[in-house]
Amino acid sequence: IQGAANDVALRVLAQQNPQLAAQLEPVWTSPPIPEGGILVRSDLDPVLKEKIRSFFLSYSERSGAAGDRQRQILAGLGWSRFTAAEETYLDPVREMMAARDEAEARARGDRAGARAAAETRRTLQARREVRP
Repeated sequence: IQGAANDVALRVLAQQNPQLAAQLEPVWTSPPIPEGGILVRSDLDPVLKEKIRSFFLSYSERSGAAGDRQRQILAGLGWSRFTAAEETYLDPVREMMAARDEAEARARGDRAGARAAAETRRTLQARREVRP
């Protein structure tokens, strides 16, 4: 049987059925793909963006009953708090998009487009490989 799965599904499988998980053999692994990010549209009003950002980053930081309730909600999700992502957070997605763009440009015979996409992909890949 062939298939594909993400890291979360594989971890759950390993917990729930370690014997089955032990029989799996990865044939390819993608760069780490970010999960659970909260994104906003780039054309959203900057004031609204900051309100949304502040809401999430301060969620569960309050004292008293409201903060306790928020922490309880997060704990139920297996989280402790929200943190701001770095600029590189979506680089794995950008890298896959560049690889797709490169393949599409090659298929169209667009050498310049393929070169540009390949350069973007290599830059992102190099940045990923030097991270600790």
